[in-house]
Amino acid sequence: MQDIAKDYADQAQQLKLQGLNNSRKYMSSLTQLNGYHCLLMVISQNDVPCLQQIIHVALSNGSSVCEVVNKIKDAIEGVYCPWGYDTSDLDIATLIY
Repeated sequence: MQDIAKDYADQAQQLKLQGLNNSRKYMSSLTQLNGYHCLLMVISQNDVPCLQQIIHVALSNGSSVCEVVNKIKDAIEGVYCPWGYDTSDLDIATLIY
C-alpha cells in the first residue's frame, strides 16, 4: 500500500514539474513572438534609415530581437546613425571609377 502511495506521489511530482517546464517554455515562446511582432510593427510604420545595416550588425553581434527593435527606434529618432554606404556614396564611387 505504501509503495502504491509513493508511486502516485512520485508521478504527481513528475507531472507537476513537467507542467511547470512546459509553461516556462510557452511563456518564452510568447515573449519571443512579441519581440518579432514589435519588430514588424516598427519596420512597417516607419521609414528606417539604413535598416539593412542595422539588422546585419545586430545579428552579427548576436543581439536579441528586443535589442534590434531598440536600435531601430534609436535610428528613427536620429540618436543612432549606422555607418554604411548610401546611394550618394555609390554614385561618387561610380563617377571615380
